Amino acid sequence: PTVNDLALEAASLEVEELRSEPVGDLIIDLMAEMKAFRSALTERGLKSLMVLVMERSMHDVEFRAIREQLNQRGAGNVRRLLHEALKRGELRSGANVEELTSYLAGPMIYEMLLCDRSMSDKRIKNLVEMVVREVATNAK
Repeated sequence: PTVNDLALEAASLEVEELRSEPVGDLIIDLMAEMKAFRSALTERGLKSLMVLVMERSMHDVEFRAIREQLNQRGAGNVRRLLHEALKRGELRSGANVEELTSYLAGPMIYEMLLCDRSMSDKRIKNLVEMVVREVATNAK
């Protein structure tokens, strides 16, 4: 019935499409999530939707709520993977899941929304490995 309702519904549909099936290897699973995010941004219109929601959220309280829901739903799988890795002892105790999620999503958002260029599979792999290496229990 309203633009806000439409944006929330569109955001929900886009986020649902981001889901990938975990295989149990943190790096592979995080890479799959990042590739799905890239695909949603480049092929499914999530980029335009995110720009709209970010712009409107600066002045519209309802869009702030939509932005928060988009963030929570969109990064939910990454957070879940990181929490599970913490429980398995693969990441150092006390590793901040929210910070790690930002470290993973931030470069993708920067590259694709601000620089208008895509991240290659190799860059995604390097990013995921770098972030995981910083908090892995077997890190040197």
